[in-house]
Amino acid sequence: MADLIGRGVDLIVTRGTPAAKSAKAATATIPIVMAAIGEPLGVGVVESLAQPGGNVTGFSAFVTELSGKRVELLKETFPSIARIGFLQNMANPVSPPQWEATLSVAKTLGLSAEVFDVRGDLDIAGAFAAMRQRDRDLIRGGHYGQRSCEPHLKAEHMAAPTNAAK
Repeated sequence: MADLIGRGVDLIVTRGTPAAKSAKAATATIPIVMAAIGEPLGVGVVESLAQPGGNVTGFSAFVTELSGKRVELLKETFPSIARIGFLQNMANPVSPPQWEATLSVAKTLGLSAEVFDVRGDLDIAGAFAAMRQRDRDLIRGGHYGQRSCEPHLKAEHMAAPTNAAK
C-alpha cells in the first residue's frame, strides 16, 4: 500500500476486507473504492452504510444480515435437512460475525450447523472428508482468501445428501 501511495495514485480500488482495511489505515486523503467487501461497517472501514464518511466508499454483497437469510432459503428449498456444513475462512475478519448470524438462524430453525475452516485450496479435501465423516446433509460454500469455495463443490467430494431429496 505504501508503494501505491508513494506513486501518487489518484484512486485506490480494493477487493476484500483485508485490502480495504489496509488502504483505510494507509491514507485518509486518497479516495478508496471497495469493489467487494464482506462487512465494511462491522470491521470499521466505514461509519455507516448510508454515509460511509471519510475517503472510503463502495459496495458490499456479503453483509452479515444475509447470512441468516441464506440458511432460511436452504431450509425452505430442502425442508428435511437437519445437519448443515459451512465452508468458511475463519481468519477473514468478516467470517466470525457471519458465522454467528448463520448459527443463530440455524438453531432457530432446529438445524445442526458446523463451520469447516478453509483457508486455501489445500484445506478443501480435508474439509469435505470431515463433513462426510460428520454426516452433513448439505453444505454451503463461503470465501477463502480472494476465491470462492463453490468451484470445489464437485461430485468427487460429495455424496448425495441424505435428507435433502426427501
